[in-house]
Amino acid sequence: MAEFNNRETVTFGGEQYELVASNGACVIYAEQFADAEGVSGRLKQDIIDLYDTHAKIHGYNPEDGERIEGAPSRMVDYEDAPSIVGIVWAMARAAGSTKLGYAKFRERFMDGASSYQECDRLFESLVFGLAQRAFFRDLDGQPDAEQPDEG
Repeated sequence: MAEFNNRETVTFGGEQYELVASNGACVIYAEQFADAEGVSGRLKQDIIDLYDTHAKIHGYNPEDGERIEGAPSRMVDYEDAPSIVGIVWAMARAAGSTKLGYAKFRERFMDGASSYQECDRLFESLVFGLAQRAFFRDLDGQPDAEQPDEG
């Protein structure tokens, strides 16, 4: 059976964190962001929303992945994806790589050594790497994958 990898080490705000895409991360995220403005409070849904944001930012239709003629392309920033700091925090907490509460973690990031390039790379890594491998994998495309029980 192929090895399942739901962990990744990322650099965020000038610091390295191990992240884990897990049910624990979903619970931590939900507990912190259930009533937050601008996010759903559901980790997987907010990752899907980030994917849609990314597609639009880079000029693609999120429904079919086709490039939109004449659409501008720009870097991701935190006004476009306010939940990315929360996603990283919840996954880092679940992995045990930070003990900070969300407010302190966000403050450290905002005051830390970060850049738009770091944000864009992290965004790509989360949405198209870790989340896709862990939460949105296609079992039919995985060698030796075991299908879930029917009931």
